[in-house]
Amino acid sequence: MAITAMNAIKRLVPKRLAYLVLADLLVLLCAVHLAARWAGVYPSPGVLALVLFTYLFSFHVFDLFEFRRDYRRLRRFFRIETAVCNGFFFNIVLFFLFQGVSWLDSDAYLYSKGSLLVLLPLARMLFYLYGLGVLLILLPLERILYSSVAGLEIFDRKALILGTGDVALLSLQLIQRTQNAKIKVVGFVRDEGSPGTAPPCEVPIVGDSGQLMRLKDTCAMDLVIIAVRDYQTSERLIGALEACTEKGVELMDVPMLYEMLAHRIPFGFLNERWLLMMSNSISHYYLSALKRWLDIAVAVLSLTVLAPVFLVVILAIRLTSRGPIFYRQERLGRNKVPFTLIKFRTMVPDAETGTPLWAQAHDTRVTALGRLLRKFRVDEIPQFLNILRGEMSLIGPRPERAYFVESLEREIPFYGQRFRMKPGITGWAQVCYRYGSTVADAKTKFEYELYYLKNNSLLLDVMIILQTFKVVIFGCGT
Repeated sequence: MAITAMNAIKRLVPKRLAYLVLADLLVLLCAVHLAARWAGVYPSPGVLALVLFTYLFSFHVFDLFEFRRDYRRLRRFFRIETAVCNGFFFNIVLFFLFQGVSWLDSDAYLYSKGSLLVLLPLARMLFYLYGLGVLLILLPLERILYSSVAGLEIFDRKALILGTGDVALLSLQLIQRTQNAKIKVVGFVRDEGSPGTAPPCEVPIVGDSGQLMRLKDTCAMDLVIIAVRDYQTSERLIGALEACTEKGVELMDVPMLYEMLAHRIPFGFLNERWLLMMSNSISHYYLSALKRWLDIAVAVLSLTVLAPVFLVVILAIRLTSRGPIFYRQERLGRNKVPFTLIKFRTMVPDAETGTPLWAQAHDTRVTALGRLLRKFRVDEIPQFLNILRGEMSLIGPRPERAYFVESLEREIPFYGQRFRMKPGITGWAQVCYRYGSTVADAKTKFEYELYYLKNNSLLLDVMIILQTFKVVIFGCGT
C-alpha cells in the first residue's frame, strides 16, 4: 500500500513542483524566524502551521505553483506580491477571528524575556507585519532564482520519437506547445510501416528502429516516445525497446505523454487491452468506503455552514423571477442508474421544453441572478443532498442526461467507461476545462475524465478541491 501511495505521488506531483513547494516552505520558515526575532514573539507549532498553510493556500489560489511558468517577467512579479499580500490578509482575518481559541490565543505564543505581557498584542501584529515585509522581498528573489535554474537546458531530457507518421508529429507538437516541457526532441526514428520521409517540421530522421542502441549513445538520449500504433505486435521492435530499458532509457507511449504534459488521456490511442489494465486503477473497496464517509462529512458540514447562503439564494430567486426555487432533472449516475439532480434554478421557467439543448456560454435562457449563481457555482449547493442520498460524490465525472449520453456514445469510443464511478459536484474535467457546449468539448472533457479514472486517488481529490476553491473564489464558473 505504501508503494502504491508513493507511485501515485510521483505520478501526480512532478519533481519540479515538489522542489518549488519545498523552496516556498523554506522561504516562509525564514520569514517567520526573522519576523519572530524582530518582534520578540515566537508562534507555537499550531500557529506556525496555520501561517504556513494560509500562505501556501494563497500561493495556490494565485497560480504560483504553475512550475512551468517563467517568474522573471514583470507581470509575474506583481502576481507574487499580490499573493503574499492576500496571504497576509488571510492571516490577519484569522488572527481576529480566532481570538479566544486556546491554541491560537496569546498563551499559544512563546515570547522572549524582553517582551512585556502588556505589549503582546502589539508584538503579535509586528510579527505578521515583519513577516509580510520579508516575504515581499524574499519570495520574488526565490522565484527568479528558480526560473533561472529550471530554464537551463542541462535539465532538459533528450528524447527520440519512434515513428514518422501523424502520431509522431502530434507528439512533437504537444511537446513544443507545452510551456517548459523540459523535453528536447533530437530526432525521429523510422519504423516498419512508418512513412519514409520526416514529418513537416525541423526535426530530422536520425535512423531506424534497428539502430536504437547505437542512437542511444550518439544522441545521448534518455527517453524514447513510442508514436507508432500496435507496436506490441512486432517482436523485433519489442526486443529493441527492451534493450533500451536495460540501458536506463525510459519508454513512453503517446497516452503516457499526454498524461504527463496535458493531464488528460486521448481516447483515440486506446484499445480494450489498455482499458483492462486501467481497471486495476479504479478504486478498491477500502478507498471507495473512505471516500463515501468523506463525502457524507463534507456534505453535512457544507449544508450547515452554507445554510445562510442557502436561505439568501432562495429568497433572491423568489423575488427576481417566477417559477420554482429548485431545478430537478433526471441524470445518469454510476452504472447509468437514473437519479434526480437538484440545483437552484438559474433559467427562466419552462426553458427545457422540447428537444434538449447544449448549454451555451451566453445562454439567453439564463436569468441575471442565475448567471451570477453559475459564475460562483452557488447553484450547485443543493447537490450536497444528492451526495447524502448516495447518488453523487463530491468528486467525479459531471452527471449527464440520457439524451446526450446516447448520442455521445455513438461519437466517442469507450464513453461508457465514465459511468464506472459516481458523478461529482466537481471533478478533474470541470476544473481543467470550460463548460462543454459541443460534441468536441465533450470529447476533450472525456479525456480529462479518463485521466481521473486512471489516476483516481485521495491525493488527486485534494488537488481537485484546491482547484475548485480557486474557481469559486475568482468566479471562473459558467
